[in-house]
Parts: sequence; structure tokens; C-alpha cells
Amino acid sequence: MPYYAFLNGKMLPSEKAFVHISDLGLLRGYAVFDYLRTYNRKPFLLQQHLARFEHSARELNLELPCSGKQIEGIISRLLSKSAIRTDCGIRLLLTGGRSADGITISRPTFAITTEKLIFPPESAYRKGVKLITREFQRESPYIKTTNYKNAIRLNPEKLRQKAHEILYCSGGKILETTRNNFFVFKGDTLITPGANILHGITRSFVLSFAKGVFRVEERDVLVSELPGVSEAFITGTTRKILPVVKVNDQAIGEGKPGKNSLHLLKLFEEKLAER
Repeated sequence: MPYYAFLNGKMLPSEKAFVHISDLGLLRGYAVFDYLRTYNRKPFLLQQHLARFEHSARELNLELPCSGKQIEGIISRLLSKSAIRTDCGIRLLLTGGRSADGITISRPTFAITTEKLIFPPESAYRKGVKLITREFQRESPYIKTTNYKNAIRLNPEKLRQKAHEILYCSGGKILETTRNNFFVFKGDTLITPGANILHGITRSFVLSFAKGVFRVEERDVLVSELPGVSEAFITGTTRKILPVVKVNDQAIGEGKPGKNSLHLLKLFEEKLAER
């Protein structure tokens, strides 16, 4: 069965959902989005994603044409109409809409799409992954915009170096990867950057139960600290908790997924089972 999309009030197969050539999302990259997934065909942490999406829209002066309750209903209809038998991704998108002069917002374009989920291979969780660092800080890091220009530009280099992700750093401080949040362990202390990053929904979920198990610090993490960390991992909608065993040429800890990271992943799965 095809995946379906909701576009400006209409429900249609995803392959037939298009925006106009004059849309500010296309012309100027003026758009925000959010992305979540289902577990057992139910949207996961939907209210948190909606709150962040609404915040992003406000920051770009984009007016959402639907309330949060209406969006919930649309998502439910999309899942039902798509007749998806497995879990899927859900993308919320709001652009500046069609613009006669290429700069003025008139009526925003609003879309919700259902998409096939793409996961890291299972071996990534057993062996861990490699990151490479690059100097960069996203413009307006607290807003989830569609501007992934730097991530796409660096993707060929990431593939050449057989890295899983690019880890952004700025002024000697570690920030986030192109699509995920970054955590390290120093012994039994869990540390994650708290400023100049997008506060991921999965990041917040992990922190919510990690604080009952480990000492947690949200603070600047320096690049110079990496040789002294015992474990590292990234968090994200499709990655959950993915161990990091190498950053550039620096092995993290013993160069394999650490026990604390794996314990958090186990707790993550248990929390999912409770829902």
C-alpha cells in the first residue's frame, strides 16, 4: 500500500504531493519541520514533537493552520489510510508558502507525510560507530529548520571516511551531530552539551530516565575532553541510543560499546515496552 500525505487540507498519495515552484521553502529554504516515528503503530512522544514544531513555527513567524488536536487527528487518518502494517516515520512540514515576490509570506504550506523508516544496521549497535568532527554551528540551533546545507555538503566526506555522522564543534566545544545529540560518560557521570544545540526529543526522553541511574551534567563538552571519556553515544528518533567508539582517530574508552551506554539502551527498550 502507498504512503499517504496531507498537503494544505488534502489527503493524497505521497508521490502526488508537490509544492509550487514559487514556494519559499524551495526558493529560500524558509521552512521548519519535525520528525517522529511510531512504535506499534502509535506515534511516539507526539505531544513533545508538536510542542517543538509549534515553537519552530513561531520563531519563523509562520502560522500553523491546524491546532495540535487537529494534527493528531490528521496523523491518525494518515496512518489508517496508508494501511501501514509496520511502523513508519511521520514528518511535519511548514514552509513560507507561495510568494509572488520571492520574499513575502502569504499563506504557509503545511504538510504531514508518512514515510518508510530507515535504521542503522544491527552491527552498528554491537560494534559502535565512528564520528568525524567539523567546525560548524547551526544558525538558530534551537529551531528545527530544513536548512541541512552543511550536512549534505559534508556527506561525501563522511562516506569517504566511513563515518556514521559528522560531529559539529565550535570554538573547542562539542555541539551535536548533523541529525542527533551527543553524550559522553566519564565513569558513571553522563554528560551532554546543553547550549547552542537542538534539544532533541529523544535526548530529553533519555535524560528523563538516566537521571535516576547516573549523575547527569548538561554543560559544555570540550573537544579536549575526548581522550578522557570512557563512553560516548548519540541519540535520535531512528537511532534510539547508538554507541560511538571512535571520533576521528581517537578511540573512545576501550573502542567498543560501553556497559553504561548499553544499560541505557536496555532501559530505553524497557520504557518502550511499558507504553
